[in-house]
Amino acid sequence: MNARLCFLILAYVPFVQAGIRPSFWLSHCVWDATDILELAVTPGGEGFRVVAAIKGGTQPDAAKVFPELAHRAQDHGLLKDLVISFPCGFGAQRCYEVDPPIRDVDRLIVFLRPGDEPANETMLTSTVWLQDGFVYAFAQTNNPGPTHLIPLLSATEVVKNGVPVRQLSWKKESEIRDEIHRLLELRATFDNAVANHDTSERVADLARLVRSGDNVVVRSVLAKLSNDGPEAAHALRPLLDDDSLIMEHFEILDAIARTGAHDIRLDSVLVRKKTYWERTCPERLDDSWVRSYGQPPAYHYLRIVSALKAIQALGLKDDLQAVRTFNELIRHCQALSEQNELTELTGDLLRQ
Repeated sequence: MNARLCFLILAYVPFVQAGIRPSFWLSHCVWDATDILELAVTPGGEGFRVVAAIKGGTQPDAAKVFPELAHRAQDHGLLKDLVISFPCGFGAQRCYEVDPPIRDVDRLIVFLRPGDEPANETMLTSTVWLQDGFVYAFAQTNNPGPTHLIPLLSATEVVKNGVPVRQLSWKKESEIRDEIHRLLELRATFDNAVANHDTSERVADLARLVRSGDNVVVRSVLAKLSNDGPEAAHALRPLLDDDSLIMEHFEILDAIARTGAHDIRLDSVLVRKKTYWERTCPERLDDSWVRSYGQPPAYHYLRIVSALKAIQALGLKDDLQAVRTFNELIRHCQALSEQNELTELTGDLLRQ
């Protein structure tokens, strides 16, 4: 994966699903928002005034009231002093769980749906606070645990002693403004492509957005393309040969499977994965490798499963020889032969 800016919530991945609470997610907020407003507190602290409309038609100086963002004017602590160093819930760490105090010089950016509704579940998780050049938001960093105030982080990948190392730093205001601008450009490109009545041009423009590097964009694009028929499948097919998109390959294959493209060929996907697994099968993998989604064995496995499902859904009989060859590898690879989903899929295909 390329060096990408990401958020604190990605640094703390919860493993228990039952206690998941809302968290700020910039891509989701920008993608779904009809209005994005920069706000400042009004004199006396009764509400907010619009400094600028980043998206939408709200006029500057318009008054806005958001009860969930009451900003507690009597409390003027700095945001950097209200965040904690570790995920909330460890030890005696106190988490700041309510709308934070802000000063007249501070700014908020809110992401809204029609009717001033939050773009991302709650107003606290549809807002960022800008103070002294840095960016703060609300997220759940430990599960179980509350949604609480955090500094957003930027992640960059650097090479030290020949080894890629991920470095985290507090996100700067200029960075998030640039990210919002980029996401708005992607959204405009997406909307323009969807509105194009020429199928060939539409699917080509949408397929190019799969290279955006953003999960929300990619999933929205693939959801549209999966309903655009065989032309969409053929627009997506070259992306499966690009290893820089390997994390997206299984989703691309899932989209292709829904297009009804019975003339496409996916056998080369299995041929390439056979080479990878011939190297990997002799290694001892962790017991939970198949659920370690950010690690190579897991996403290579997802790619195989999605390829087999697509071959099955589309009835690609010309790809069955590649399935037979890969099945021989499965029989001699303990890590793969223990995966019931995989063995059942190959068995069903080869009985056709």
